[in-house]
Amino acid sequence: MSADAREEPAGTAAAAPPEAGPGELAIEGDLTIYRALDLKEVLLGALRAAGAARVELRIDLGRVAEIDSAGVQLLMLVKHLAASHGQIVRLTAVSPAVRAVAEVLCLEEELGIAREEAAIPASRPADEASGQAAPT
Repeated sequence: MSADAREEPAGTAAAAPPEAGPGELAIEGDLTIYRALDLKEVLLGALRAAGAARVELRIDLGRVAEIDSAGVQLLMLVKHLAASHGQIVRLTAVSPAVRAVAEVLCLEEELGIAREEAAIPASRPADEASGQAAPT
């Protein structure tokens, strides 16, 4: 193997599920800079196919093990291109890795990822937080 050759990480793929229609895509493995070029082509191809079939594109992220800023940029690119053409892209089965990065970057709304109830801190009255009893 040459010094500049790179092996694809094991267990990574982007494909439509076997019974899927033109508006379904599942990404498995890493959604990182190392796969960005290949995944960009897959995502844009899936967006074109969904547009031609006049259906929304549903991207299953349930098996994404790792995501970095390049992966986030790809998801945002697809969502913005879809919106500019009147298409809908939905991210489904969002993995913990994707959810965590979206939360850290405050991009849940932008990406259409619902916040988990457990991740939203409950608000407490100031008196309760300080340990003082509320006036009666």
